[in-house]
Amino acid sequence: PGGVVLTTSTLIIDSTVADFLFPVPDQISITGDASFGDGVMVSTITANDYVFARVHIVAPLEMIIGETTVESDIESEAIEQDDIDAITDHVVEARFNYNVTSHLPLGTTVRILMGPDSTTLLSSPQLVIGPIAVNAAPTVAGIVSDTLSTGYQAIILDSLDIQVLKNDTLYITQEITLHSTNGQAVRLTNNDYYTVQGYFEVEYRFDGDF
Repeated sequence: PGGVVLTTSTLIIDSTVADFLFPVPDQISITGDASFGDGVMVSTITANDYVFARVHIVAPLEMIIGETTVESDIESEAIEQDDIDAITDHVVEARFNYNVTSHLPLGTTVRILMGPDSTTLLSSPQLVIGPIAVNAAPTVAGIVSDTLSTGYQAIILDSLDIQVLKNDTLYITQEITLHSTNGQAVRLTNNDYYTVQGYFEVEYRFDGDF
């Protein structure tokens, strides 16, 4: 019908693409043609009608992975220290609420490390949150087709844990353990990723000294 834009996507799996992309070409030229009409139906073509196609080539890296641990970049967070003692001394309960989202074809376990010194953060963190585990994301033909997440969950922290907030600068990193594929090959693409979202929620005790 006129004025309606119809789209369609087609997934073509071809094992010869790997040979085509090695060595990696500097440029790939793609040409094609479009045919329309069945010789029976009468319709009108206007100047605003068009046919447009886009080709996206995905060449996954297929590998067998043993259990492997990697660390993310270390980030820092400045913490305002005015009256921080009054805040930390009146904590009844604290929670770290998190959601881990995976777009990886293998399971992962994440630990969040926090401390006052970036040089010793990996070896001697002041606070460790986790481990937080998430299973492998769903795949189609060995390639991840959707994300999988833990959903927001909470880890309870005690009054000693919350003392980490007494640091002027808090350094944070993530230690990610990729689970073994048990000898089975998995396919990784540049679209694969994982994310960790989290925040602290603190319950305070209010009295005359607060």
